[in-house]
Amino acid sequence: MKIMDVQVDLETTPCRVRFTREDGTVGVRHYNGTSQAARASEAMTSLIADEVTLTLREFCEQRWLKYHVSPGLAECTDRNYRCRLENHVLPHLGDMPITEVTEAAIHEYERAEIEAGRSYREIGDALRILSALLGKAEEWCYIDGSPMHKFDYFSLGTRFAA
Repeated sequence: MKIMDVQVDLETTPCRVRFTREDGTVGVRHYNGTSQAARASEAMTSLIADEVTLTLREFCEQRWLKYHVSPGLAECTDRNYRCRLENHVLPHLGDMPITEVTEAAIHEYERAEIEAGRSYREIGDALRILSALLGKAEEWCYIDGSPMHKFDYFSLGTRFAA
């Protein structure tokens, strides 16, 4: 989908880019950078690149971990997030376009983890990280709505009981 209008606000940190798509919907992206020129360049390059939908892995590595998680977390927490994502979530869902990560796909991931013998705690921890990632994708207008909004963590152990 084409981007029809772009407005860049360099006065805020992170830099805010507001854009209007061809269908009239409006999106907002936030970008960090060291100088105004670098922030504007990164913002415009990113908007052009986003014409092609990012996979969950690309969004995770290029956006969420870089701009949201790593700057504000303790090193051990950042390492834990990366480990859960790299060893659990991304092998199953990472190559899907982020717009195609649905509740059904998440349930399939969950089923595969249970069948692989993962503990419910491990699965729940990974799902909470995935929920935070998809929530930020929604906030930053990469997806229209997070499939995790209605996710029931409490039935994790009983959902697939035979």
